[in-house]
Amino acid sequence: MLKKYIGGILFFIFLSSAFADTAAFACFQNKDAHEKCRSITEIFEDSLFDKFFDEGFIATSIPVSEIKSEEDISLAEIKSFFEESPNYLMIFYMQYGDELVFNKKTELKEPDWQKMTIRMLDFGTEKEIYKKTLDIDKLKERDVEKKAEKLADKIAKEIFEAISRR
Repeated sequence: MLKKYIGGILFFIFLSSAFADTAAFACFQNKDAHEKCRSITEIFEDSLFDKFFDEGFIATSIPVSEIKSEEDISLAEIKSFFEESPNYLMIFYMQYGDELVFNKKTELKEPDWQKMTIRMLDFGTEKEIYKKTLDIDKLKERDVEKKAEKLADKIAKEIFEAISRR
């Protein structure tokens, strides 16, 4: 009897994973950013990863990369990382200042996160589904780590809406 339940559970897990949407993330930041900026990019990516996982997506990513400018992002290079094609590809470019800034609220020096560009593509057709550029200075949250987490939540909701409209 227990074998039937275990078999049924494994069948449903396999079935749901076979039809689950897949999402891939590619996070980039400017090469001249201060070394502490990478941790903010990773917090953002981890938070976004969690949101997609919670929505039932199978998520993957390429390592965070540093590039000279946003124009240096190569879709062909990103696609070469994947053996299996995900349904969606999300490309994030974080622009940071090259020096840390003093946060009066926390009384600490922290990364100067200035701008973020988001692009979501259908992986197979390369059709753009969602695009947005954010001026990070306009966000009210003062703690840069909390800002990354809240921003991941906001962007995930917007991306899920864009996917549901398809």
